[in-house]
Amino acid sequence: MTQRDRFEAIYDAYYPAVHQYAARRTGSPDDTAGIISETFLTARRRIRPPSQPHF
Repeated sequence: MTQRDRFEAIYDAYYPAVHQYAARRTGSPDDTAGIISETFLTARRRIRPPSQPHF
């Protein structure tokens, strides 16, 4: 399984829950999108350390 595959699996599995949680907490579509972006960017960084090439 590649790093990209791992990230896609995490995204597909957790996006609905992250979206639902963020939407409930913020009530703002823009803030919800920001929280989702930050959450998955953090996940991506933990899968691919900065010293490794992008996928």
